[in-house]
Amino acid sequence: MNSSNDHELRINAALGKIIRNFNFLELNLGLSIRCLENPKNVEQSHPMLARTGFDKKLDKFKILVENLGVIKDKEEFDNWCQDAEEARRYRNYYVHGTWDYLPLIKDKPLGFHLPPWRKETLRGESIIRMSIDELESDAQKIEDANKNLMKLRNKYRV
Repeated sequence: MNSSNDHELRINAALGKIIRNFNFLELNLGLSIRCLENPKNVEQSHPMLARTGFDKKLDKFKILVENLGVIKDKEEFDNWCQDAEEARRYRNYYVHGTWDYLPLIKDKPLGFHLPPWRKETLRGESIIRMSIDELESDAQKIEDANKNLMKLRNKYRV
């Protein structure tokens, strides 16, 4: 297999990892919300969860955690919330953006850009060039946000 094919496999794997891990992050966030909001009848939360985007789910989770006082380490929780917000920004950028792969540009062969009606940025830019390693690092950040939510869920039983 040539280098270009190897690179494209890495790119596709990283993009898939971004989507898969963000979906798990949103699922686990929803499971925590329904457990905290309606512990005796978790299905009562389903209509709200079905119509609510990630940012509103995150806001709801923050309110529930604060009101119920279930997470004792505020700094740990605040750090995770920042990671979750960053994961959402990455996911939105990569899902709504288009990208090109220019293998002749060795150091940063990937270009990502958003349609002009989207307002998201990544690293403060709406159009960026990056290496495959940087894309894989962004994918890892989303996976880490989900893993850290799972640690919180296990530690505090939420």
